Amino acid sequence: MEWKEVKLGDLCSKVCSGGTPKSTNLSYYGGEIPWLNTKEIDFNRIYSTEKTITDSGLDNSSAKWIAPNTVTVAMYGATAGKSCIVKVPMTTNQACCNLTINDEVADYEFVYYSLKNDYTTLSSLANGGAQQNLNAQIIKDYVLQMPSLEDQRRIAALLSSLDRKIELNNKINARLEEMAQAIFKNWLSKCSNEITIGELSLNITNYEKTNAEEVVLINSSDVTEGFFDHHNYSPNKNLKGHFKKRFQKGDILYSQVRPRNRHWAYCNFDANDYLASTQLMVIRNNPALITSILLYQYLISDNVWKEFTLKTETRSGTFPQGNYEDLSQIQVPYDSDLEEISKQVETLYNKVYLLQKESSRLAALRDTLLPRLMSGEIEVPE
Repeated sequence: MEWKEVKLGDLCSKVCSGGTPKSTNLSYYGGEIPWLNTKEIDFNRIYSTEKTITDSGLDNSSAKWIAPNTVTVAMYGATAGKSCIVKVPMTTNQACCNLTINDEVADYEFVYYSLKNDYTTLSSLANGGAQQNLNAQIIKDYVLQMPSLEDQRRIAALLSSLDRKIELNNKINARLEEMAQAIFKNWLSKCSNEITIGELSLNITNYEKTNAEEVVLINSSDVTEGFFDHHNYSPNKNLKGHFKKRFQKGDILYSQVRPRNRHWAYCNFDANDYLASTQLMVIRNNPALITSILLYQYLISDNVWKEFTLKTETRSGTFPQGNYEDLSQIQVPYDSDLEEISKQVETLYNKVYLLQKESSRLAALRDTLLPRLMSGEIEVPE
């Protein structure tokens, strides 16, 4: 397989950034036009955005439409150098460098995977102080190693097939979780008693040290809407002081900082070599009254997390923050006849965790193949 060096800009038919409508004009926001922010870019495919803008917001800013299959690179901040593939028409802010790949010379997915493989090198070119900055010229001048177009397509097809299966698993899991929450909500509506979260749960503060040579460090931002965002090991030495909470299978991690961001997760694995940040509450079920998976349903239910959010955000301070005492006082409907509802919810979550496990294996395979494919060490047969 013959490879050659090509500047990224030479692979593009168009390179542009976006823009931000004036934030003080509320009429510019909340429309039907997706508007991508760099914090959403994390080597992913983007089908929707956290924020939207209106037609007037588009007309009165430098934001512009970009087409599906655009490769977008974050230029500023914590995600500088990370990229994504835009899958639907949308707009972006000015910190996004949007690359329309010329399909006569390059495969857009191959370019995306090349940038993912080169992330460390590309991000090292960012300059600035607290805020890391790339610019469009640095990105256009960045050199990629490129095989023939046919080889690009074969490599990209292999890697994207793994990502598509992971995406499908995630969609199925989202649906299974919706089903579990609907079943639980229906059960709640029939409960005739009330109980507090504090009666149903235990606040675990286990700071016992682990002798493991490597540990997985979990920050509040590493758990999102039920799932652990990574399982990456780090040497168990010179750890930051806030990584010291131990937790175990069946425990629930629940952020006490900005709960509106839904930073929580259910631990469905052996976590002997995991350490959680002190910003995360470790909550365990009271086995005399509730199962762990049902307690988790309570904690993520709308009335509980919204009430906890309200309690935290009415306090002064830079970061809205609550504690277990705030959470424990929240009252919820309850019935001691839990057998049937527990079976239904656990059956659904068992399916969720099987698909999670499969996705973790596929992601590990993809990440193992990526550098070997991009170096030509492994060739994809015709």
